[in-house]
Amino acid sequence: MANANELLMVGSAPYDTAEQTFTEIGPKLGKYMAYIPDGEIGERTAWVTFLCFRVYAIHPDIVTVRRPDPIDGVEQLVGTDLTNTWRFELRPGVKKITFGDPGWRLRYAREAITSYVAFKYLKRDGVIPQHMRFQICLPTPASATFFFQKPEDLDIINQGFAEALALEIDTIARHIPHDQFAIQWDCARENAAIENVINKQGKIDAEADKLGDKLFSYLKTLHPHIPAGVPVGIHGCYGTAEGWPTRQPKNVGGNVVLLNAATRQAGKPFDFVHLPSLGDLGAEQFAPLADLETGDARVYVGMIHHLNDRDSLKRQMEQVAKYV
Repeated sequence: MANANELLMVGSAPYDTAEQTFTEIGPKLGKYMAYIPDGEIGERTAWVTFLCFRVYAIHPDIVTVRRPDPIDGVEQLVGTDLTNTWRFELRPGVKKITFGDPGWRLRYAREAITSYVAFKYLKRDGVIPQHMRFQICLPTPASATFFFQKPEDLDIINQGFAEALALEIDTIARHIPHDQFAIQWDCARENAAIENVINKQGKIDAEADKLGDKLFSYLKTLHPHIPAGVPVGIHGCYGTAEGWPTRQPKNVGGNVVLLNAATRQAGKPFDFVHLPSLGDLGAEQFAPLADLETGDARVYVGMIHHLNDRDSLKRQMEQVAKYV
């Protein structure tokens, strides 16, 4: 379909089940989309936070330093903000983290396979257009492990998480036909770290690029596990843990550094990339797109409706078109 790649849903939808997401979105927007996610339902509503109580808190080599405060004596699995959330450390002397139940432990494969069942039958029945693939959204290691604060822990936990996630991809590929799914990497912490460097230096320089390369080096572990022919994209996100927007950078430069670094580290080209805008900030907001080096990847720019009206959306689209 000529217009089947005009829109991208980056993941979340306000529904309780994958079937609801597919049924609501597929018939209405499917003709404009190449991929459809399941809405990040259930425990994934709070994105990677479910890893805290399902994975990290019960690992024998991980210590729970802090958990969300109870409310009226009732346990809370998701914190109210980043000052009231989970925090972990590795036990002293731990040099390597291995997760048990390989291919299933992180739960992403199990969730994807379950949602695919609904996708398959709704596609068979014509609710989901035939050209669409099921979009499986996975966190990059650095975003999934930001609950670990000690610098000396990060390389260990990131590598362990990347190895476990690679096995989850293997599981997905065994159970879902390769021509029926796409993978999107979600990253919300990397751009914050990159922006901190840019702000400190007062400009985009080699230090920001170096940090980007380090944060996405784990793609070298992950991408060999993605079968040939499966589209792969990456979604740069500002996050919603403390409300939206979580911050207001003056332009998209941090996400350009992010996407360029991820492309260098991926080992193979991305099929699509996404970066958000944060309202109508003027013509210079998108100027860093001139330095975007993502090859032939299709570029999506997220326009958040409550920060814009129809005219500001039109202006931003015209600004983006000067560079992409």
